[in-house]
Amino acid sequence: MRITCDPPFQCWQLAPGPSRNRTALTRLLQNPWRDDHAHNKKPLIATGHQPWLWHPGILAKYIAAANAALRLDATPLNLVVDHDIYDTQKLAVPIKCGHRMDILTIQMSAYQAEVPSGCQPAANVSAVIDKLVHIRNHHSETLQVDLAPLIEAYGKLAPCNTMAQQMAALIDQLITPYTPTGPSLFSSHFHELPQFRDLVHQMAHDAPHCAKYYNAAVLQYPNAGIAMLDIQKHRIELPLWLLRWQQPRQRVYVDIANPYQPRLVTDQQAVTPDDLIAPRSVLMSAAMRSICCDLFVHGHGGGVYDQVTQQWWQQWHGTPLAPMVVASADITLDFDVPVNDFKQLQKAIWWKHHLPHNLDRALNLKSRQATQKHDLISHMNDDRDKTRRAMAYENIQSINRELAHANPDPIRDADTAVKLATQGLCNQQIAQSRDWCFAFYPPRDLKTLADTFT
Repeated sequence: MRITCDPPFQCWQLAPGPSRNRTALTRLLQNPWRDDHAHNKKPLIATGHQPWLWHPGILAKYIAAANAALRLDATPLNLVVDHDIYDTQKLAVPIKCGHRMDILTIQMSAYQAEVPSGCQPAANVSAVIDKLVHIRNHHSETLQVDLAPLIEAYGKLAPCNTMAQQMAALIDQLITPYTPTGPSLFSSHFHELPQFRDLVHQMAHDAPHCAKYYNAAVLQYPNAGIAMLDIQKHRIELPLWLLRWQQPRQRVYVDIANPYQPRLVTDQQAVTPDDLIAPRSVLMSAAMRSICCDLFVHGHGGGVYDQVTQQWWQQWHGTPLAPMVVASADITLDFDVPVNDFKQLQKAIWWKHHLPHNLDRALNLKSRQATQKHDLISHMNDDRDKTRRAMAYENIQSINRELAHANPDPIRDADTAVKLATQGLCNQQIAQSRDWCFAFYPPRDLKTLADTFT
């Protein structure tokens, strides 16, 4: 287990000064804490991710945020990024056939490609459970993980309106043994926050500078993988998405043909006040840190792209952002299969070719053939006659064949070692993956992870 925590957990601090005004935010929170006034008055420590069955590295963010909230007398806030394009219903499961690892991909239910999970209906829970039970029974000999926790969690779900809400509720069920859960904010609800609408208004009325500084920050941090905004004479792209039910999300632009009355548009039509607008990653981080929370916990990827956020926001907006920290973990599952790297395979191949010609030395043989071979090799350099040297070489090869025939097991073992090393190299990527659903990991490993952030 490898833990990432930057800065160290005990050094995390909230934004200085009073907490932000969260009256409007509180109304959007999806949790029984929504009406708990004691919690609503506390600072917020936020983290979040897309609603799919993510790996323990993401679980680490939630554990860290919840434990930091306990230490700093704050409330953990879960940001559910439900406007992204990600197949939340696809589940990778490790299987083993003999010495070979493989991946079984389960499509738990239908998913509309290019439609955000917050814009499509929830899956049929009964059908998902039936599929998981069937796979567990049908692949009982090859499955390397237990699907029971997932099946049990699905069985406890209440009806949900969207697929994102359903997956968020499922994750809440699964992480409860390891960390308390706080209220949830869905990214598709950002447009309901007056502060976010004000921010969109500012971007629309200052689009040239907003986009200019945004693109400069993107160029400064190319490893973040953030796309630049399209800047044209009369139309400038903003870091926003337009969302509509069961439709692909659309890029949002500001029409500045009349700079005194900028209009939000898409490639197809004008954006109306009733339309649902959601922030892209950089803007979402800026909005969370400027409007919603007093500390934000990122994972590896978020920690990289938040450099873009920091520079863009400082250059364009100039107001302070809440602190940002990074927490993650790398945990692998244990599989009873050969696993090795390319150097080990090379070594096995070399030994397979080396052994048949050197069995006498490898096995420290004292037989007549071994003694004869040693004598022939010792005197080959003394005899410059080409014919006799060729005969000596043939005799050595004949002795090697006799020794190999008399000692077949080491030869067979070397051949087997090459096959296992070849398979081990193929297994390496799967066996050492850190990306399996966190519910597949042994509870003791997840509890150890939870104990790390205390």
